[in-house]
Amino acid sequence: MKYGLHEPLGYWPYGSEGCQVHGFQGFVAALSSISSCAAIAWDRYHQYCTRSKLHWSTSISVVLFAWGFAAFWSVMPLFGWGEYDYEPLRTCCTLDYSKADRNFMSFLLPLALFEYLIPLFIMTTAYQSIYQKLKKSGPVKMNTSIPVKSLMICWGPYSLLCLYAIVQDATILSPKLRMVSE
Repeated sequence: MKYGLHEPLGYWPYGSEGCQVHGFQGFVAALSSISSCAAIAWDRYHQYCTRSKLHWSTSISVVLFAWGFAAFWSVMPLFGWGEYDYEPLRTCCTLDYSKADRNFMSFLLPLALFEYLIPLFIMTTAYQSIYQKLKKSGPVKMNTSIPVKSLMICWGPYSLLCLYAIVQDATILSPKLRMVSE
């Protein structure tokens, strides 16, 4: 959950423009963190499974791509593809999943694929490969499932809520329940 100095007020005091800026900043940070986790998994895979380290230029390119891709998806609601609006308790701003219209669906489905499911797939396969490689050399002293579980625990509820909003009216859920997933 996101907290700010305005929380004791119980409402969002910065207006619609502030909501758009806050939604963008929060979303670019969230998406870049997910992409960065996938990039780290890819790097760990190369280090443990192929015994090759990535060059600095490759690493910098991957980081720039992760942040650029996150910025692309985060700026789209500012141009009308998707929308940022107040969260259910009206204290912060995020994607508006209450309007399950074509605009929302056409934005959310590729977003979920590229910014959640593909990174989840990269992390799962990378860490499973690392586990298999380490298992061949003896007892595994490292829990390779923690990063994948962390991603699913941290971002799974929000992803499920947004996907649920495509098929069902998410506003029928209590505002507090919706806030827990955000």
